Amino acid sequence: MNTVSNESTIDDSLKSTVTLFGYGGLIPFLYFALCAWFPNLNLVGGDPLFIFRMYSTVILSFLAGSLWVFGLLAGQYQQQVKVRSRSLIWSAILLSILAWGNIFIVGKAALFVGGLLFLVVWQIEQKTELTKCYPTWYTDLRAKLSMSVAALHIIIWLTVS
Repeated sequence: MNTVSNESTIDDSLKSTVTLFGYGGLIPFLYFALCAWFPNLNLVGGDPLFIFRMYSTVILSFLAGSLWVFGLLAGQYQQQVKVRSRSLIWSAILLSILAWGNIFIVGKAALFVGGLLFLVVWQIEQKTELTKCYPTWYTDLRAKLSMSVAALHIIIWLTVS
């Protein structure tokens, strides 16, 4: 792990752990989406759409924090990859503000905005060239997770009143 390349920056021994936690993070999204459609499944109590939105906000904040850290560390990789550090830091702040501000939007509209924000995070990673620092398996995983979460937001938005 001495140079930056798609296959050497992140230890491959982390692949199974990262994949497990990545897909594990989908479980609350799936569960509360199902609870929104089938209220009898809700074992937690409370409004499943509100809990879905709050979980979404927390995960978006986590992703924004990751962008912040990569923005700070990107200078270490500038010789091999031109990562836009300043853009990552600004994006992290803006994304976090939008994610938490989304709580104050009417429920159904917030679902649509939340879905878009997950797509925005994915695009930020693409446009700032951060994905060039990821191994291929992680880039693929992030795309699958981002698309799945965004799709759940949009599907709920389309189906609930």
